[in-house]
Amino acid sequence: MRTPLLPPIIREDWFRKAVALIFAVLLWFYVKGQLRDVETFHDVPVVLSYDRTAICAEKDTATVNVSVRGSRQQLQKLRGSDLRVTAEIKEAEIQHGKSAYDLRVTPECVETPTGITVVGIDPSLQQIAVDRMETKSGVPIRVRYGGRLPEGYQISRCTVIPSQVDVRAPAALLQDVQELTTDLVPLDETLTVGFEVEKRISSASPRVIPGIATVHVQVEIAKQATHSYQDLPVAVLNNPLLQWDVVEPMPLVKVAVRGMPENLKNVDPASIRPFIDLSSYTVPGRYRCRVEVWTSGAAGVAVESVSPSVVDVTIVEQGSDFMFSQLQPENRPILPPSAMPPASVPLSSPPVSVPLDSSVKPALPEGSLMLENVLPSTRTIIIPAPPAKSGAVQ
Repeated sequence: MRTPLLPPIIREDWFRKAVALIFAVLLWFYVKGQLRDVETFHDVPVVLSYDRTAICAEKDTATVNVSVRGSRQQLQKLRGSDLRVTAEIKEAEIQHGKSAYDLRVTPECVETPTGITVVGIDPSLQQIAVDRMETKSGVPIRVRYGGRLPEGYQISRCTVIPSQVDVRAPAALLQDVQELTTDLVPLDETLTVGFEVEKRISSASPRVIPGIATVHVQVEIAKQATHSYQDLPVAVLNNPLLQWDVVEPMPLVKVAVRGMPENLKNVDPASIRPFIDLSSYTVPGRYRCRVEVWTSGAAGVAVESVSPSVVDVTIVEQGSDFMFSQLQPENRPILPPSAMPPASVPLSSPPVSVPLDSSVKPALPEGSLMLENVLPSTRTIIIPAPPAKSGAVQ
């Protein structure tokens, strides 16, 4: 007789014992499933869902802290990147112009792995700056250049196709959009003829979106011409609070301008106005001034040279017949205004008045000289007023 392989404790009433074992295993899994932990993941990114053609958000993501519940084993494997949080910005709730939108993040906004439950979100409400997107038509395109052309050449014409575009941008930003620019069009000293190029449209803000990405730029290059204007009078630019008269007659100057031939033909000689600037002088005396040129109304031309480029002038208070000026000794050069001695330099002799039309030289205090086309040898000098006042540049 063969011996049974299973002992009697298992062999006897085995069916009921097997059922009990199955229920015990199920109960163990159930109890283990009820023993769940809670863990919080910080700074989980929130992806904002909205129509980007109609809405502009100041930022595309926010962050929240998400608390989840799950088994200890599941939580040990879980990472913050496994949680996907998406919140919707509804266009109907946005006001016109830049405003703060109340963004609500609920547990339903979070996607989690199986067996993980969201139990809390902090903060569940936060504000996001948003604005409606609007369109502005007919915004001009300006070409930007980099580098320089050879000496004597300039851009005679630049054509942009199309010259204007439609632009979409947030309403608060769109009102400040006056123009768009192209990427740099390179210039160099080998270019003497025109060229064409495709260039991207750029803007100061990535939220300003042009209707097209590129424009066609046609650049025409031409050689400049020069023209000289002879015997032009020099005007005086005065300080309105402290007017000066110039003693000596101002010399006539020659001004050479350059530009495109068609521009030079349209230049009115009256628009080429040489002048000296006396507005920064505070002490009467003798100065060396640079002759500047005002080309108001002379569009498309530039000053190439002025001859003479500097003049020596003696200035006195406007309307005075005679005055003593505190000037530099003869061993000092004629100085610009910033190098003039202070007004507190003492005179070496008292003032003396002399009639302008006197044919006899008066007796002057010792150490004084009357101005006769020579530099003073002392700090005191008699300076006659000019026969006629110089006009001020308007």
